[in-house]
Amino acid sequence: MQFLKKILIYFIGTIFNKLIIFILLPIYTRHLSPTDYGNADLSITTVTMLVSLLYIEVWTPLLRLSYDKDDSTHKAKVYCNSVIIALICTPIYIGGCIIMGVWQNLPYMVWMILYGLSILVMHILQFEVRAIGDSKDFMISGMISSVSQLILSFVFIYVFHMGAQMILISPAISNFLAALYIEVKYKLILLIKKSFYSSALAKQIVRYSIPLAINAVAFWAMTNINRYFSRAYLGEEANGYIALATKFISLINTLVQIFSLAWQESAYEHSNNADRSSYYSNMLKMYIDLMSVGTVLAILFTNILFPYFIGNAYSATQMILPIYYVSAFGSAISSFYGHIFNAEKKTDILLYSTLAGAGVNILLLFMTINKWQIYAVPIALALGYCVNVAMRAFSIGFTVKIKFDIKRIFFDILQMTIACILIYANVHLLIKALFIIISSAYLFFSYKRILSGIVFKLKNGKRSY
Repeated sequence: MQFLKKILIYFIGTIFNKLIIFILLPIYTRHLSPTDYGNADLSITTVTMLVSLLYIEVWTPLLRLSYDKDDSTHKAKVYCNSVIIALICTPIYIGGCIIMGVWQNLPYMVWMILYGLSILVMHILQFEVRAIGDSKDFMISGMISSVSQLILSFVFIYVFHMGAQMILISPAISNFLAALYIEVKYKLILLIKKSFYSSALAKQIVRYSIPLAINAVAFWAMTNINRYFSRAYLGEEANGYIALATKFISLINTLVQIFSLAWQESAYEHSNNADRSSYYSNMLKMYIDLMSVGTVLAILFTNILFPYFIGNAYSATQMILPIYYVSAFGSAISSFYGHIFNAEKKTDILLYSTLAGAGVNILLLFMTINKWQIYAVPIALALGYCVNVAMRAFSIGFTVKIKFDIKRIFFDILQMTIACILIYANVHLLIKALFIIISSAYLFFSYKRILSGIVFKLKNGKRSY
């Protein structure tokens, strides 16, 4: 129940942001050309990579090392040292933005820097709130950021027609507003004290972070580097189609992020338990079922709604979406294993698998992009994730024993395959709707007993109240 409660809180805190992005798509696709939208979105992609690399994912050890001791002073010291490391990294990050902006001829360089700083501040404060144990304020800050972004984007782009740079400026302002809420309530700046600095703790944070940062770059090479290939080989307009596709797969990424936020803490909490192998195995089975059905629903619903939701200039995006959704499924499973390795403090394993996946992705792009054109981008990405997940599934056995339900995994993959066939065969709408019902029913009846237990506990809770 505690895990489900965390999922609910993170669902509310995260879903707003994803819904806002989705709600804004009609505004973006009707007021911005594919070229302008693609360039702005590529700037966001670049900033996201630079923040993870050059700030060495410092917020992740902030949360993980806070769980080593159930002591407020220890948590404060971890926070203080994490902030100091982030401050030291800031000039390097600014330099990285300038280099990438000039090299790739990206517009909006100043706004790229501002947006990245807002991500850093937001991550550090939100992860500290989670480390303290108050996930409700994580939820509230996420809602503040989301609603602010919706209002600002609507006003800047729809009302005042201020252009694609607002895709960077609006979320930057929104992130700072959400961070301000956390700071006003918790006054975390007071935790930054000279007496809390510890060179030993700072070194521990850096040692933990560096493999994560390198892994982040490798992960970027496995995913977002495709955008640079698309821009170079297929042109800026094609990059706009791919940018839109990545926004649609945020439907899957939303489920991943919601689950991962709760799963990350749960994995850390169980990392020292003797029965963690059984716990990890059960969670993996449930996760694969959930994500496969979510992928099926996303593929079919998107295909049905796309013509009514997106401007005609972006119609080419529709046919690459099913493959992108499958790659998002691979990303979800990869993320699940990643949190186990983080909990077990085996972060170096993550790097090898991500590098292998990135290598496959880049090699396939070189070999196929001229022949398969825009389809090569999601296909290479999906196959890169296949290699990544296979390596992590194999490597996990050297850390903790995980049991795999092969029959269920096969059936989950079959569902996604059928959903893709229905799209590319252009079958009747009723057949797509029928398969949506079948897939949803499969998930419901698979977990009917668990759902009944949850309902029973909720009813008893209300009665006792």
